[in-house]
Amino acid sequence: MTYRRTASILAMSLIFPAADPRFFEMYSHFQDPELMLQRLLKTNAPELPPDLMSGIRRFNMDIVNDIIGYCENRGIKILTFLDKEYPECFNRICCPPILIYCMGELSDAMNRPSLAVVGARKASSYSLRAAEYFSSVTAKNGFTIVSGFANGTDTAAHTSAISAGGKTLSVLGCGIDYDYPSGKGELKKLISQNGAVLSEYPPLEPPAPNNFRVRNRLIAALSDGVLVIQAGNKSGALNTVGHALDQGKDIFVIPPRDIFSSDYAGQAMLLRDGAEAVCSPEEIMLSILGSF
Repeated sequence: MTYRRTASILAMSLIFPAADPRFFEMYSHFQDPELMLQRLLKTNAPELPPDLMSGIRRFNMDIVNDIIGYCENRGIKILTFLDKEYPECFNRICCPPILIYCMGELSDAMNRPSLAVVGARKASSYSLRAAEYFSSVTAKNGFTIVSGFANGTDTAAHTSAISAGGKTLSVLGCGIDYDYPSGKGELKKLISQNGAVLSEYPPLEPPAPNNFRVRNRLIAALSDGVLVIQAGNKSGALNTVGHALDQGKDIFVIPPRDIFSSDYAGQAMLLRDGAEAVCSPEEIMLSILGSF
């Protein structure tokens, strides 16, 4: 892809919010990123929503060039929705990302069955042991482990997959080079060497509360099934499950350690709604591989 086309798509990713369906609705009329960007930057059309007009007014092409240069210097790939390396699974979901920033190698990790492992940041020791065990065994058996790089469950999933000699993918709710959670740069580097770190936000973009719910659709898309390790009633893991169900993915749940604790209420709800309770990694692998 040419520099100008990549720059045009990156520019529009700064104008349109992440997961905004209006981008692809408008793109269907143009079918040319450079032409679409030119029209957007020249328009004073009153029919455009105020938030897009505000983004257009603030737009500066120098920022686009700075981001591209930064990514080239840091070895971060920019994969637009028109690139061959752009994950095909994103094309099958509602509101695909306009582009993805990628540190690492996607191809090997994407050519394997995959399991998203999600759960609480402040997980119990029981839940952390479950995350480590299920991630380790499935990774050792050729599964790519997908998670969100948060403290607690996500970290246990990523580190266990790597320790088992497997592949793992991390989807961030901030830029790849933003230090969040603080002090975990070494783990990010290890993931990039054993899979890839992905984000739809520019490399130095700080996290925002809604970013994590938005990125969960990508965690679901990259997986063949979702394993819920620990979830309360308001857990972000349930948001990932919602996206996975919309995408027709299998949902697996570790049985709650304590049915009287609100820390496990999300799991109990999922089990009541028909999710599959699992007590061994083999159950998950058999279920997912049987669907291939």
